[in-house]
Amino acid sequence: MDRPRIRIEPTAFDLLLEGLSLLALLILAGLPLFYWGQLPDTVPTHFDAGGRPDSYGSKGSLLALPGIAIALYVVLTAMQRVPHTFNYPIEVNPGNAKRLYRHSVRMLRLLKMTILLGFTFILHRVILVVLGQAQGLGAWVLPVFLLTIALGIGYGLWPAFRR
Repeated sequence: MDRPRIRIEPTAFDLLLEGLSLLALLILAGLPLFYWGQLPDTVPTHFDAGGRPDSYGSKGSLLALPGIAIALYVVLTAMQRVPHTFNYPIEVNPGNAKRLYRHSVRMLRLLKMTILLGFTFILHRVILVVLGQAQGLGAWVLPVFLLTIALGIGYGLWPAFRR
């Protein structure tokens, strides 16, 4: 595997995706801290398919989502630096490497942003449920979250099948 190593410079759109991801991460990390004093000791930790709470735990469990998000942010950001190591469905050569790498890196940026915005929405909604300002997550949250992730992956894979 002797693929070209090309630095993919971010476009304005890429920088927007990175900015939205970082903003979502900061809000996500700040939400539990901001509401901590208002939260009871027991909070919902799981929701059924209809978006209604069906399992409870300590309010410290609300820190898990920001922790997972930080780890995902670091890993996905690091992966953006090594697109030459990714698996591609076609042979990578000097003629198509830049195009394949750019779309793969953008796919990671889209996924990172989607996941972080989704986690931020979910955590905020959980806090609203705890505070009695909402009944649940809503049955639409999971399908929309999964659809946006699938669209991001599709966006990244589509150019690889275009020769």
